Amino acid sequence: GGSIGLSSGGPHTFKYGSTKDYIIGLEIVLADGTIINTGSSCSKDVTGYNMTQLFVGSEGTLGVVTKATIRLIPKPEATKVMLAYFDTLEDTAKTANDIISKLITPSVIDLLDKNTLATTESFYPSGLLTDKTAALLIEIDGFKSTLDNQYREIIEICRKNNSSHIQTADTKEEEERIWITRRSSFGATAKLAPNVMTEDVVVPRENIVKLVKGIWEICTGYNLKTCIMGHIGDGNIHPNIALDLRNEQERKNFEDAKKELFELALSLNGRLSGEHGIGSEKSQFISKALDSNNLKLMLQIKHLLDPKNILNPGKIFQEAK
Repeated sequence: GGSIGLSSGGPHTFKYGSTKDYIIGLEIVLADGTIINTGSSCSKDVTGYNMTQLFVGSEGTLGVVTKATIRLIPKPEATKVMLAYFDTLEDTAKTANDIISKLITPSVIDLLDKNTLATTESFYPSGLLTDKTAALLIEIDGFKSTLDNQYREIIEICRKNNSSHIQTADTKEEEERIWITRRSSFGATAKLAPNVMTEDVVVPRENIVKLVKGIWEICTGYNLKTCIMGHIGDGNIHPNIALDLRNEQERKNFEDAKKELFELALSLNGRLSGEHGIGSEKSQFISKALDSNNLKLMLQIKHLLDPKNILNPGKIFQEAK
């Protein structure tokens, strides 16, 4: 339900898409109790408006999802996982772009910055290099017969772009060790302070370097401990900010930094959220991200389906409180 409400994604979104790409039908209860069913069992259907996609990502503001029909795809025959380290953010981003330009589509191509590497290794030791600016976690999957050629091309691209060290998993156990590193990054950040606030912004991939450097500068300026990770393949970056929300100054610093972060993302032709949604936290900024005609139409849809504003009031649009 939460995934449908946010159209959530994750590390494999670059190749496989997000929740919206797998929902083919919904049963929804509207604000007045009416039950509707959207979508169909047909593989192709353009009969009327695409009502399914209207509700996917609507954060519970238009209706309550009670059933979902979900498309499944075959599990890949084989996978190969590697970690490539770089001394500059520019080399890291160029490697990701060059891999994609070679028409290779990794199932995962994620960024781990220097603070994420150091913090994760400190609390969950697994042999990560902590003196590097960033690392790319790359996973390729598919038929066994196709992986070797992709792997060789990726290694060549990494080395051409000055990768200082490449760790490759040769066994399932080694693959799992690398994935545990990725999954532990939030938990490791949580050990730095009583609270962790995870942000979620997305920009065109060519602006990733400017975004990450901007986040570093903003958080350093406000004396905030920040570990940056994210899905570099689709431009979706997550700063994990460790702080003590009981400390008024730290809370204020975070609120001020958050505003600058959102402004930075929008200035880079980005969006306020790639997969975590708007909620109430970002509602005050949505008018900066959407033009007035789009915003007006969205509010009209909200009012049409929920005239008494009883479904998740105050979420997405401040005007709908």
